[in-house]
Amino acid sequence: MVQIGSIVNNLIPGEPVVITMIRQLGRSISLEYKEINYQSASSKVIRADQLEKLDVDTE
Repeated sequence: MVQIGSIVNNLIPGEPVVITMIRQLGRSISLEYKEINYQSASSKVIRADQLEKLDVDTE
């Protein structure tokens, strides 16, 4: 399950990110994140079914 502070490996290609904010936008979800290696921040809007397919690092 994705939550604030989760490390996600496949939100953007080739870069793990830390989720900093999650917002429900109707049927979509806005995820704000910070790249682990480059420390740049951005956001991405995805569908709810895509959220379930994210690879969350549990360690």
